[in-house]
Amino acid sequence: MTFKIARSILLGCLLLSMGSCAKGRAKPPCGDGVCEAGESWESCLEDCTPPCGDGIAQGDEECDGTDLRGATCLSIGLGDGTLSCATISCYLDTSACSPCNDDCASTDPATCDGDTLVTCAQNNYTCWKWTRTDCTDAMQVCDEGTGTARCSDTCTDACTADGTRCVESVKQTCVTGDNGCLGWSATEDCETSGRLCEAGDCMCPAGSCTPETSTCDGSVIQNCVAQANGCGVIEAGTDCAATGWLCDPGTGTCVPDCASTCTPENTTGCDGTVTQTCTMQSSGCLAWVTGEDCAPSGRSCTGGICTCNHDCTELQGQCSGTVTQSCVADAYGCRHWVSGEDCAPSGRTCTSGTCLCNHQCTIGQLQCTGTTTQSCTTDAYGCRYWTSNEDCSATGRLCSAGTCVCNSNCSEGQLQCVGNFTQTCTGNAFGCWAWVNDTDCAAQGKICSAGSCVCNNQCSSGQVQCSGSTTQTCVDNGFGCWIWQDVTDCAATGRTCSAGSCVCNNSCSSGQTQCSGNIAQTCVSDAWSCWAYQNTDCVAEGKICSGGACVCDNQCSEAISQCIGNEAQSCSMNGFGCWIWNAQTCSLPATYCGTGACHGYTRTDFTGTYSIITGGTELTSSSDDSTHAITLPFTFTYWGVAYTQVHACTNGWLSFGASPGTSDYSNGSSFPDSGAPVAAVYGYWDDLEFDWDYCSWDSNLRWQTLGSAPNRVVVVQWRDFCTPSNTSYYGNMQIRLYETTNIIELMYNRGDWYGSFSASIGLEEDTRGLGITISGNSSGAFSTDVRLTPY
Repeated sequence: MTFKIARSILLGCLLLSMGSCAKGRAKPPCGDGVCEAGESWESCLEDCTPPCGDGIAQGDEECDGTDLRGATCLSIGLGDGTLSCATISCYLDTSACSPCNDDCASTDPATCDGDTLVTCAQNNYTCWKWTRTDCTDAMQVCDEGTGTARCSDTCTDACTADGTRCVESVKQTCVTGDNGCLGWSATEDCETSGRLCEAGDCMCPAGSCTPETSTCDGSVIQNCVAQANGCGVIEAGTDCAATGWLCDPGTGTCVPDCASTCTPENTTGCDGTVTQTCTMQSSGCLAWVTGEDCAPSGRSCTGGICTCNHDCTELQGQCSGTVTQSCVADAYGCRHWVSGEDCAPSGRTCTSGTCLCNHQCTIGQLQCTGTTTQSCTTDAYGCRYWTSNEDCSATGRLCSAGTCVCNSNCSEGQLQCVGNFTQTCTGNAFGCWAWVNDTDCAAQGKICSAGSCVCNNQCSSGQVQCSGSTTQTCVDNGFGCWIWQDVTDCAATGRTCSAGSCVCNNSCSSGQTQCSGNIAQTCVSDAWSCWAYQNTDCVAEGKICSGGACVCDNQCSEAISQCIGNEAQSCSMNGFGCWIWNAQTCSLPATYCGTGACHGYTRTDFTGTYSIITGGTELTSSSDDSTHAITLPFTFTYWGVAYTQVHACTNGWLSFGASPGTSDYSNGSSFPDSGAPVAAVYGYWDDLEFDWDYCSWDSNLRWQTLGSAPNRVVVVQWRDFCTPSNTSYYGNMQIRLYETTNIIELMYNRGDWYGSFSASIGLEEDTRGLGITISGNSSGAFSTDVRLTPY
């Protein structure tokens, strides 16, 4: 407080001294506020006003022409726009500026900024702006200790030292001001660093995070990164899903999307015969990784290591049947039995893993085995065994005491027969006598007798005979013997063998003929002048056999045709000149058989000219489900039957012949349709009616004959018919019957038709199952006109 009083005294003294200095001073010629004689705005701008309109803003002028003293709409507190100068008054023209852009409100309290009083006041343009007043200009201080900021001769502490508060976005701190009192001073505008001023401090805005922390957004790590203002902002980091991992919200790190199947890492184990190691996977989890399969090497898996299963002891030996085996270590150091030599091929036996001899004899010994001599021999292994030397039978000898000896069975010069072979007693190189084959007598057509070949003649020279149907002659076989030789097979030429010659076996005489069933037989002579029947198959020619000749069995006569049921038959000549029936089946329901031919109708779709008839006879103009008789002016043939009368039904059909006894409106979907009418043309079969009140004023059913004989046309017309279910629907159609050609035409006036129906269109002759379906369900006018031409 002492400082505050001293400061006030000092300011007072300063003011007194300034006042004393002014006493007795002469009035200056310029600056008294009056533009006097001799003064001008150029020499005394303080007293004289410069002229407006010279383009230079001077004195109290806000502007002059384009010289706005640097002012803009925004600089004077208004909004966007274009600022200009009033040409007469040299005041700023703000008419093109947007409304005020207020910096403060009238209710905003005044504050002290040091000894500067800051208040919210309206400027010349009624915009609320912060106005700063320097209190020291009046030898005062800015004081807000009373709760309201003001310029005052003395001051009061407005706050507690180092206290803070917020004024809008500005943080203020309680410090000692120039007036010596504690007052609020702007420390930081929190808004400039993107923060908010709350509770006297710059705070991070809502939604800020704690720097250097992490969390998750789905599978993506969200890192809180510190900004220059110290606030944390979330930035997307690694997407854990890219590596198949998950994001842990608690730690904000990628963790494996899996569970370890083993622990700890590098632990070993066995899966059957396969070694395993607990290994860290790329997924971040521990899992067993397969190592070596011990089984192929004959080892076992123990504690994750392949260990030997020894079969034997080192240097041990044994026998496996006739094969020697020794105990040998493999590449893994495991001892197994390894087969060595098979003793059997060398005639030895296996004993304790070693091949030992089985001696059969003593050196020098001899013996016989059958007819073969054997001696005792030593093999490569030192084993003694019998070795075969000579087969005595090959030289006609016997084996005795290990030696070949003679077994003579004849004497020199002896002869004998063995079958048809001659044999001579002959001595061999070993001095032994034995029978030796000489000649095969059968090869010479002879026999063996007393050791020699002799003839066994079958006949004598010149003799002939029959052997079955073959002639034979007695001939020399080349060895002086006589044998029978085949000459001719008489059966091959249709003859028989008699007394050694081929003779005819005539079955007929020249000119004879006969029938064997349908085979015609004629007696003819062959190359050997023998008579026999020659056969001709009459059936192959479409004929029969009669009187020994093939004759026609004509089924019909020329130009005749007939119907057998639904089969059309016509008489024609075959390739052998015979008349036979040719058949053709007439397929129901489209065709029938008549006058020996298939008949039906050929359908032709066309677009004709629809001509309304107004003459002739009107049958009805107001009726529903009625039938009306029409006597035709000419005979009309329908499905092969001639008619002179038809009946027209209001429901869109014509029936030929007598009254059908019905006005059926319940249409079928295909033809023929069972029930009456029987022989009918269905132009547009549906539940139709004629009524002047409901359908149309010119609604009627009429018929008229057009043209002259023999080319007249009967036209039956259904005009502006409608349906009881919807009388707003209507249509127009005609059935036309042509004289001579018997053509039927169904005509539709597609240009005068409205609405949907459900009609059937076609022909039928129900008694014979005949019919043609043109449409089973026509909803509107049929798309074309239809011509039905009989054939």
